[in-house]
Amino acid sequence: MISSLRRSCVLLLLILAPLCAHASPRLLDDAAWRGDLAEMAATVKENHPAPYRHVSEEDFNSAVEALDTRIPKLTDKQIIVEMAKIIALVSDGHTRLSIPRQHHNLAFSFSHSSPKEPTHKAMNFASLPFRFQVLEGGLYIVKASEQYAHLVGAEVIAFGDTPVADALAMLSSVNYAENRMTDILLQGDRAGLPEVLAALGVTASSDETALTLRPFGDDKTIIIAVAPLGPEPVELIAPEKSQSPLWLSNIAPPKWATPLKQERTHFIQLNQIEGGVPEVFLADFMKTEIEKAKRARAKKIILDLRHNHGGNGGAAHAVINTIVTSPYNEYGKFMVITGRETFSAAGHLLTEIEQYTDAVIFGEATSAAPDSYGDPKRIQLENSGLDLRVSRLHWGSWRAFDDRDTYTPHIPVPYTIDDYMNGRDPALEAALNYRPPANFAALISDFAAEGISWDGIFILFSRYSTDPRVQPIDIAALVDDLLVEAGNREKATENAPAKYLYEIVGLLDEDRVEAYLGQGRSALALNQTDGAREAVEAGLAVFPANQQLLKLKTELEKL
Repeated sequence: MISSLRRSCVLLLLILAPLCAHASPRLLDDAAWRGDLAEMAATVKENHPAPYRHVSEEDFNSAVEALDTRIPKLTDKQIIVEMAKIIALVSDGHTRLSIPRQHHNLAFSFSHSSPKEPTHKAMNFASLPFRFQVLEGGLYIVKASEQYAHLVGAEVIAFGDTPVADALAMLSSVNYAENRMTDILLQGDRAGLPEVLAALGVTASSDETALTLRPFGDDKTIIIAVAPLGPEPVELIAPEKSQSPLWLSNIAPPKWATPLKQERTHFIQLNQIEGGVPEVFLADFMKTEIEKAKRARAKKIILDLRHNHGGNGGAAHAVINTIVTSPYNEYGKFMVITGRETFSAAGHLLTEIEQYTDAVIFGEATSAAPDSYGDPKRIQLENSGLDLRVSRLHWGSWRAFDDRDTYTPHIPVPYTIDDYMNGRDPALEAALNYRPPANFAALISDFAAEGISWDGIFILFSRYSTDPRVQPIDIAALVDDLLVEAGNREKATENAPAKYLYEIVGLLDEDRVEAYLGQGRSALALNQTDGAREAVEAGLAVFPANQQLLKLKTELEKL
């Protein structure tokens, strides 16, 4: 019996040994974590102008209460992840709980200063030897330690047994994202944190992360197991070619410019909207660069905002005032490139660019939203020292009731892993090659064909209708031009832009039967039968005897 008991004890020790080996002692007790959780929730409620814009007060409080109950069963890092999930419910890019990092240089952050260290260094999260990024088509390794440099460009298929799409969805729960672009930025960042992956249930353990990869240029997949980086400093590297494009060549300075002589273009990259007293004020810098462009007889100005996380929103006027008083404030002469990192005060600049200039915008949608919150209060939670920021001010759009969650470019240009690996910049190429159309109707048609939303077309028309340089406005001529463009799109079976254009005609002149017919035909071709019926009924209210509308009504009744 003693022998049997001894065997049972040995067996129990063998079972518990792995658990003990992986268990980490808590750095803070339950009371300390509960204090920080309460402080975090109170700071949000007391400072944010609209903490319940995207989450109900009841759901926010329920999430706080649920975590308070679970704290005794969680590790320190699991608690941090759960707290980050609660802050993510606010869906505000300026309201965030920083996940403390062992390697600050590997972390993505919109902040202009690094988060402060937590109370205990052991709270810092380790990193995988990779930097991931969501690009068109999937999640990819874009940088790696020297040991894994051969895997740069590889597509991630799965983390352990979790398909990458599911993993990214789970990572979204900890992202302080106000739109999809913020989300994909942070998905790539958090995918490199094995303890976050484990806390969310993406992987079984943070000690070793299994990755299923498809190497760049290969159809076959491989599986690797990767340990986290140690605490020593490390730099991740990328292929030289991937870092060679102009827009990636000099991202550290707040602003710089260079002529592109062959393209008769002046390129300006604004990486930060500086506050305080900079070495060169933005107004002086812009004035100097515009004068250089004029002396060189440049045909266009390209303003690149892809690395601009913001800064001093008040300084944006320097860009606007310089452009609107220059010969470059015409469609096709002033081009702006935006991307997923365009955020905060860079969004305020885009607001003024939309309102006051004839810019054509290329690239990706932004992390900035036209109607947003910012100027956060920053504190360190009392017990853990975790870095918390909470927005204090509301920044409104120049348009009333602007419910867009991003700035959509006029000409969307996706960025792919092929572009990255081969050092291409498709957005710059598109801006350089763009030629403005012959008239305003054709400009609207161009943008509609690229998938721009009603918001974008409304902005274009608002600018056109209020611009003293194009007064008086000949509405009849504009309607005629729009009908030509709509007809051309419809003939080319480009039904979505055709429908947009016909709808604009209907708004401008309700006595044009072609507008109702065109809307009905285009909507029907898009399988939008309800929209087609609405267009036909609206047309018959004005033209009750029109045979074409009656025929289309009969066709719709058969569906």
